[in-house]
Amino acid sequence: MMKTYPVSDFGKAIKKRLIDIDMTQMDLARKMNVSAPYVGEILRGTRTSENARRKVCEAVGLDYELLMKQLEEKGA
Repeated sequence: MMKTYPVSDFGKAIKKRLIDIDMTQMDLARKMNVSAPYVGEILRGTRTSENARRKVCEAVGLDYELLMKQLEEKGA
């Protein structure tokens, strides 16, 4: 059986975006020139650097500031 890991709100938003643009996490990793486990860490929230999140947003065509504002408002 495959292990499942919790996903951060940021990760959920990115996963939804990946579905919308028909891209896999592996595709995202390749586009960012990083490993798939690194992308997984970002989406799970175990790697939380702003720089990493900005690069993910750039790679999937999302505005980082806008996404973070939306996530903040959702959590409030």
